[in-house]
Amino acid sequence: MRADGKLDGRKLALDAAFSRHEDGLTELTLTELDWASLVGKAHLTLPPAARIPLGTLAITAGNLNDFSALAGKRLGGRLVLDLHTSEASEKTPPIVTLSLKGGVSAPEARIGKIDLGGTINDPVNKPAFNLKLALAGIEAQAIKGSAKLAAQGPLDALALSLNGAFQNVMAAPATLDTALLLDLPGKTVRLDRLAGLVKGETIRLSGRSQIVFGTEMGVDRLQLAVAPAGVAPATLSLAGTVKPKLNLHLRLAQVTPALAKPFVTGFDAAGVLSAQADLGGDIARPTGTASVTLHGFRLRNGPAASLPPLALQANTTLSGQSAQLTAQADAGKSIALRVAGKVPLTATGPIDVRMNGSVDLSVANAILGAQGMGVSGRSRIDLAVNGQATAPKANGQVTLENINFAHYGQGVRLTEINGAIVAANDSLTLQNVVAHAGKGTIGLSGSVGVLRPGLPIDIRIVARKAQPVTSDLLTAVIDTDLRAHGQLSSRLDVDGGIRLPSVVVNIPNSMPASVPQLTVIRPGEKQETSASSLVIGLDVSVLSPGSFFVRGHGLDAEMSGKLHVGGLSSAPDISGGFDLKRGFFNLAGVNLNFTKGRVAFDGSGVDHKLDPSLDFRADRNVQGAIASLVVGGYASAPKIDFASQPSLPRDQVLSMLLFGSSTASLSPTQLASLAAAVAQMTGGSSFDPLNKVRGLLGLDRLAVGGGSGVDNGGASLEAGKYVMKGVYVGAKQATGGTGTQAQVQVDLTKRLKLNTTVGTGGQVTGFTTPENDPGSSVGVSYGFDY
Repeated sequence: MRADGKLDGRKLALDAAFSRHEDGLTELTLTELDWASLVGKAHLTLPPAARIPLGTLAITAGNLNDFSALAGKRLGGRLVLDLHTSEASEKTPPIVTLSLKGGVSAPEARIGKIDLGGTINDPVNKPAFNLKLALAGIEAQAIKGSAKLAAQGPLDALALSLNGAFQNVMAAPATLDTALLLDLPGKTVRLDRLAGLVKGETIRLSGRSQIVFGTEMGVDRLQLAVAPAGVAPATLSLAGTVKPKLNLHLRLAQVTPALAKPFVTGFDAAGVLSAQADLGGDIARPTGTASVTLHGFRLRNGPAASLPPLALQANTTLSGQSAQLTAQADAGKSIALRVAGKVPLTATGPIDVRMNGSVDLSVANAILGAQGMGVSGRSRIDLAVNGQATAPKANGQVTLENINFAHYGQGVRLTEINGAIVAANDSLTLQNVVAHAGKGTIGLSGSVGVLRPGLPIDIRIVARKAQPVTSDLLTAVIDTDLRAHGQLSSRLDVDGGIRLPSVVVNIPNSMPASVPQLTVIRPGEKQETSASSLVIGLDVSVLSPGSFFVRGHGLDAEMSGKLHVGGLSSAPDISGGFDLKRGFFNLAGVNLNFTKGRVAFDGSGVDHKLDPSLDFRADRNVQGAIASLVVGGYASAPKIDFASQPSLPRDQVLSMLLFGSSTASLSPTQLASLAAAVAQMTGGSSFDPLNKVRGLLGLDRLAVGGGSGVDNGGASLEAGKYVMKGVYVGAKQATGGTGTQAQVQVDLTKRLKLNTTVGTGGQVTGFTTPENDPGSSVGVSYGFDY
């Protein structure tokens, strides 16, 4: 074969010949090879049955970058290969002298220096090697190091040794020193020396070990010791055969969590693991025994450090196609579990396993406490799984006994949770599961097909006068009749109704300082999305007939209404809302009656807690100008602002709301009241005695207010409560002792109200209105939005 032309734009000259002789000898002659920095000449022969060619070979690649285009990546370095075979005689076999020098670099790795040299005696009949390879300047990612490999002796007694030293192997130094004797025809390896270091842990071979591979596979006395710094070493002993017959003996002792500590950041635990196995039979049908023992396992840092130590004992007897298993786990007095039965060793065998025991749920408080939650009570387990491994069936139950749960940050508290989760064939059924919430209850019923395709679910949640949430922000009594049904693997639909007989939303006068955590998305990065494929459909109606109170920060309002939540949980469609029935805003002793108001549960605060949004407005007409107080934002962070028509400065609007006049006509006393109002609006005071007294007396309304009329400076005390649905009874007493008034208000329809007052009379400065009339009256009011 001859070639003369260009390859990759550079001149190529090639003159080579290949032949196969009648006696089986293969011959290669390379008279000329010249391309870029690649030059070479060769004359090689391969006798029949020989493994190594004889002759001479000299090839130099002066610049490996010449091959970058052919390799598809940027290469660097140079290589010089030289092979020479000496003349043979009757008494002296040929000797092959081999030399390879240079260096190689690629984008992902680099070897700065390659030095391979040595001889091969009698390469045709009985090769005997005397080769050494030195690699220096090894770089791969952050790892750097060097290595040496030596091979000496014939193929039936080839001594191999490897030494290496590296840096930045998992951010730590690493070394390897091993020596073995290979019998390639006999397919055996004698391991003479093995020592290594990685992440501060050492591994050493205790004595020689022989490994057989090929038609037979086995090991004779493989003993290893792995030791972290300053800790007793873990030991592994392995002996026996794997094929054709299984006769294997394994011993594992003194395994501690310290072995994993260097590789798992922040992991710190105590305990000792040991295991042993004596196996017979064959790989397809193993027999024998095996056991695992764990003593005193516990974490020594983090929230779980206070968990009791775990002890585990498991034993199994193998009998071909199945194994008899017994296991028990104990953690102090909190956890006691037992498992016993038969499990298959194939994917299609029969299974018959039973689990029983109990768990004191308070053991989880070590972890839940760090998240502001707590749980108590006990769960008793008595379950069995039988049938075929491809279609298992479950029977038994998990009993819930006097379980209490609290989420202190959210104000959620559920007590005396009792009931049972009953397993029958392929489903779990909730049986008489009832939780107490305040003076009411929450019940769960239905089933989940845990062993059925698609995981079908049909759960009903019924609450009666339940008060699951009681917090500084929200206290609610709820009635629910909800149903969740579908398949947990694809789509779940939630429908039904929620009724709110009583809700109290408290707006704090001030909030503690907090720093919101923001999700930062840098240019080019994609926002993380949930990988869940579950679709949740919604069809839920929420009704509040009244007694929906919003209080705090000067606000006292009652809401009612309903909303519907439809669509999907990922994109809910919400319609309706909660609207104002009555309410006022107490600002520096003056009650401003609201003309509109709305509360919606469509947001959350920076702590991702349940946090209703607010939308209230109070107006006052002063000499043809409308002054307005607007309350918005969330219950945890209300936003209060002032507006007017026509537009006026905020201090003027506040003065009009408080005194019915501009700031220019205010007296020094009124200016002081204005300053107090500003302090109230900015959260300067968090003391609210009325709210505490109202809750102590069990009233729905308690307020101290200034006069409602223009220039009326009198003050009054008002208290009241809903005695039944839609019927409000209250009383108002002037602090000056000039008049007492009883009030009864009946909601005839959504907009029509009957108002009745009986009073002792009194003097009113300014105009008399239905709001400040101290006498007796009967009236009907009708309100609508416009």
